[in-house]
Amino acid sequence: MVSRKSQGARHINCTAEPAIAVLGARLAVIAAGIALWFTTSVWVCHGESLARVRQAFGGNFPRLQQLKDRYDPANLFHRNQNIPPSS
Repeated sequence: MVSRKSQGARHINCTAEPAIAVLGARLAVIAAGIALWFTTSVWVCHGESLARVRQAFGGNFPRLQQLKDRYDPANLFHRNQNIPPSS
């Protein structure tokens, strides 16, 4: 229900407040997920140290390093989230 104030501004009935609270709670969960993604994601490791890249890839790092040894031993593809060859 919408009523007019004397200055012409719209006043929304208070029945919308619970829906707004639910929306706010859902947006807070989404924002927390985005913040977690930006602090842990591999895709935002541009120019990071080897320790940070190793942390981002976790248990997959040794396997990925073996692939790097086999297919890119000269480290030609060294941009972005670089996994250097083990040698």
